[in-house]
Amino acid sequence: MYHRARHYVAAKVLAYPTLLYRTLLILALLAGGVLAKAQLLQGTVVDAQGSPIAFANLYLEELGSGAATDIDGQFSLRLERGGDYRIVLTAIGYQPLSDTVIVKASGVTTLQLSLKQDIALLDEVVVRAAKRDSGYIIMREVARRRSEYLRETGPYRAEVYVKAREDIATRIKRGKRDRTSLDDLALPGEDGALPGLNPADENADSLETDINLLELRMRLNVSPPKGYKEERLAQSVYGSGDGLFVPVFGEGDINFYRARVDFGGLTKTPIISPLSPVGVINYKFKLIETRRAEDGSKVHEVEFKPRKRGGNATAQGVLLINADLYNLREVEATLPRGALLVFDELSVHQRYELVEGTTWLPVQQSFAYETRLGQRQRFRGNTDLAFSDFELDYPFPPKFFNGEVAAVDPLAYKRDSTYWKAARPVPLAAEEIEKVRTADSISARLNSVEYKDSLEAEYNKITPLEILWEGVGWRDHRRREQIGIGSLPGLISFNIVGGWRIRPYVSYFRRYESEQSLNVFAQASYGLQRKDVLGSVFANYRYSPKRLADYALSFGRDFEPIFPGDGIRNQLSRSNYILADRVAAAHSFEILNGLYLFTWGEYTDRRAAPIENSATFLSDWIDDEEPIQFEPYQAFITETELKFTPYQRYLSEPLRKVVLGSNWPTFSLTHRRGWEGPLSSDIRFDFLEAAVEQRLELGALGNLRYRAQGGQFINTDDLRIVDLKRIRRSDPLLFFEPLIGFQGLDTSLATTRPFLELHVIHHFNGALVNNLPLVRLLRIEAVAGGGVLWLQEGAGFQHQEAFAGLERIFKLGARRRLRLGVYGLVSKSSDRGVVWEPKISFDVIDTWKRNWSF
Repeated sequence: MYHRARHYVAAKVLAYPTLLYRTLLILALLAGGVLAKAQLLQGTVVDAQGSPIAFANLYLEELGSGAATDIDGQFSLRLERGGDYRIVLTAIGYQPLSDTVIVKASGVTTLQLSLKQDIALLDEVVVRAAKRDSGYIIMREVARRRSEYLRETGPYRAEVYVKAREDIATRIKRGKRDRTSLDDLALPGEDGALPGLNPADENADSLETDINLLELRMRLNVSPPKGYKEERLAQSVYGSGDGLFVPVFGEGDINFYRARVDFGGLTKTPIISPLSPVGVINYKFKLIETRRAEDGSKVHEVEFKPRKRGGNATAQGVLLINADLYNLREVEATLPRGALLVFDELSVHQRYELVEGTTWLPVQQSFAYETRLGQRQRFRGNTDLAFSDFELDYPFPPKFFNGEVAAVDPLAYKRDSTYWKAARPVPLAAEEIEKVRTADSISARLNSVEYKDSLEAEYNKITPLEILWEGVGWRDHRRREQIGIGSLPGLISFNIVGGWRIRPYVSYFRRYESEQSLNVFAQASYGLQRKDVLGSVFANYRYSPKRLADYALSFGRDFEPIFPGDGIRNQLSRSNYILADRVAAAHSFEILNGLYLFTWGEYTDRRAAPIENSATFLSDWIDDEEPIQFEPYQAFITETELKFTPYQRYLSEPLRKVVLGSNWPTFSLTHRRGWEGPLSSDIRFDFLEAAVEQRLELGALGNLRYRAQGGQFINTDDLRIVDLKRIRRSDPLLFFEPLIGFQGLDTSLATTRPFLELHVIHHFNGALVNNLPLVRLLRIEAVAGGGVLWLQEGAGFQHQEAFAGLERIFKLGARRRLRLGVYGLVSKSSDRGVVWEPKISFDVIDTWKRNWSF
């Protein structure tokens, strides 16, 4: 009966395409019959001089409807039949026209209609209307043609020169007086004078200035819409490059023809382009003037401003529009402060030129940015990109565009001043030349063998300060290796089981010429309370930087947590620890781009942590439980994880690979096995877990991150308490990273049955609360999320939670940022009713990735 029913359903499904095709065919024939009879009325509306009249209204009395002319004064109207029609034509500033037109019985009827200016209204209506509305009319036409200009830019190659400069102004305190702000203490002028300072005032603050500089030359390869690759041919840094903005990895691909302009890691969300179809909804436009450019062509200068103040998804600035083509000639845009991640202010300027045929592309692009450190320091940066040597419709070979978005030439970091003199499109400024000369001189000295030997000899001296505080170090620059030994304060450590210990440690690191590296860390400890000896050794060897391939080895005896990721309270309890003698090895490497294989195995002699003489001052304070007692046993466990991120982007350097992320989800599958027999292992189990996680950029609505995972034990023949699947408990008051834990789970959970969990967090980046004046003024942003947990235990355990809150970003330094969050959490579990509780979080931005941990 089941098979018959299944075949019947399959037959019905297979029949649907045939029925669909027949229906579409009948509709097409009917539509064709109607269209065959329809007539087309089209034409142009002009003034007395023959110039087209945009947005004139055409009305047919017999139909009760009509059409409007476009920016070129053209209209098109489809009629069901030919014959006589009464037409009424109106436009602002022109006298109305009423006339009868004859539409052909078949084919196309083309008209040219002329309107006369209304002199009486011209001065008081037309001029004012033009001043108010011309900017909108121009921008509507630019928006209409936006897709055409996006489509006409085919694959191309270009040479790009990048110069990034940062000016640092530092106020040096001399004495007490009325303080001058950094705004008054401007950067030095062309004559070197410092405005706002009186050199005769001995108590006056002085302003020291310095610059950092970077030069980069690359070949840019673009194949719209998504093909992008940089070939870095040369790069030199003079001074510190930490604060310089270098728009690489596609951050320089800023295209205002797109509906949303992506500024990469500079902004929290993309910016709505004033050229987008919804530009008129989000921006106010004003025609500043129409003038002749240097090449004689007519250009419109249009100002755009956000309709809503304080929005994070709209910019403000000026557009220069070619009057005959309605395309971009220049863009100058200032981004909203609330949208910026690491800068206090940021603006971008683009200049387009006719490259070849009818194709206009950016030939210059500039970024101006500023950030401050209180009233003491100001950092002003300018990054300029010059594009040249365009090769349009370039025939890129198959598979040229892949996950590699940037590749570095082997000689890129070795270019000298002779190379740069020929490569620069414009000479450096006087102070930039001096910076290059000084930096080259310093670099030559720092890289000399004599200097390195002297520096190394000084570093390798053992001083009392090193012994008492910093720790002792030893280097060999020829072998590129370093040894470190802990200081006297570093000898003191604390263990949850047994308390204070004496713990000396030593580290060794070596980086080879091939970029392979070896890192070793060893420690031993003696318990002051228990009189016992513990210790461990860990070593990691990266043998293939190009494939991100590592070997790792560790062994030792120590008190180890049963669940290392548990809540803080359980981490401080002795019941979470066992005594383990362990030997472990691991291997990881990248099979293909984005596809990784991790393998790990360990052999452990597991013993219960001692009860006697193990309590510490924390035991009574947190009311911890005694260590779990069990008979000693041996465990041999292996784990294999396959992880895949489609379309992973990466940077290829001559000797290594740097992963840059992906817009796609990351999928992972993990198998963990406990073996019975090998090395006298006493356990036997198999555990499978699958997970998927992703970060989604939702434009002006912010960004969303999620993680879903589930799994189960498929074999529990001999499963011990240490190897159970565990769910982390929450911490009182503290908001834990939401993608790997729950905020309202009041106890740790362990299971041997199937489980599912989902975590979601959404940062609105100002989209939700920016309409509230006080919230906008305080730069507070909304966040929301939640989680769901299901365990197949007994009748089934469920936990649901949702949270919402406000976050604000504070400065920790010129570019370092702290995000403080305050949240309200509502949760409900199978064994607990609805509970509300407050939470707080602290998160520091990753300055390299320009992103937060959650």
